[in-house]
Amino acid sequence: YHIRDAIRQLTDEQQQVILLRFFQQLPHEEVARQLGRTPNAVRAVQFRAISRLRKLLAEYRHAV
Repeated sequence: YHIRDAIRQLTDEQQQVILLRFFQQLPHEEVARQLGRTPNAVRAVQFRAISRLRKLLAEYRHAV
């Protein structure tokens, strides 16, 4: 089980935010511009995505 597998379980918008923020290292403002959202909306999506990733990865650790 890899982080990529966990990312695939996120919503499309959450995946986009994670990829743009952490893999392309873009600031919130640039991600917001690309997605047609506000920076605060991007922060909220990012927060939910990271929370979901933590839960998915914790579930995997407990299952192993």
